[in-house]
Amino acid sequence: MEIRINVTTKKNNQYEPVMVAYFVMVARDKFTNKAVKVNQLEPATEADRHLLEIGAESQRRRKIMAESSLYKIPPNEQERTFIHNIYLKLQKIKRGQSMDEGVFGDYEFGGRYQLMSSTLLTSTKIMHPTQRNIHNKIFGTLVCVVLTVRWLLN
Repeated sequence: MEIRINVTTKKNNQYEPVMVAYFVMVARDKFTNKAVKVNQLEPATEADRHLLEIGAESQRRRKIMAESSLYKIPPNEQERTFIHNIYLKLQKIKRGQSMDEGVFGDYEFGGRYQLMSSTLLTSTKIMHPTQRNIHNKIFGTLVCVVLTVRWLLN
């Protein structure tokens, strides 16, 4: 099941989109950790049918992305060349050359970027093992922190 959450903020009596979050929930057998069949949703309206079609398309895209993941296949020649060019341009920047060039080819930043080495860590969020979900991942707390920070910035 895929859940979409639209987060908006109210400015000047109008709601403006802030972010969209997708959560995918799956049913797993607790002993084998394999997928388990669940009852299908029956769409009651045309809008429900449309939402189910969107979800099916998202699922198809996720499967395609999983098959082309770096965990399964190595980068192709075009991807290797792209990464190598980024590396070469960053080396020029480190030597003080061509800071005005966009590092990422077609994506022109116009000098609005900086190297990680020149940044300063201003806060740290410590995640404790007790905050993990059943898949041993710490996630919900991070979403809460992101939403809180976004709320504070408005």
